[in-house]
Amino acid sequence: MLAFSRILLLDEVLIAANTDPAQSRDLDVIVDFGPNPAGTKRRVAYSNKAAPHRHRPVREIGTVKAAPTPPSPVREIGTVIVNETDGSTSHGPIHVVRVTLNPMEVQILAR
Repeated sequence: MLAFSRILLLDEVLIAANTDPAQSRDLDVIVDFGPNPAGTKRRVAYSNKAAPHRHRPVREIGTVKAAPTPPSPVREIGTVIVNETDGSTSHGPIHVVRVTLNPMEVQILAR
């Protein structure tokens, strides 16, 4: 699993990838408080697993592509310990988006 974001023009764009070739994965991606108040909705702006028929999801069987699963609205998780990249820790609530990815799927999420 890989997830990161970029803040562009006061909005946060999320990129998430599942590198597992066999298993679907659920991932909570931490997002910035400012542009992502609780309840903010995200959409799949791009997925490499686009479905041929958007009106109904399809399961991946062989080379058939599965429809991307829409992300959950932004939600707040209470007091947590966050391990920072410099080795320090911080405390507090965080905002996350739950992302569901099919095997080998990459999604770009936007508002």
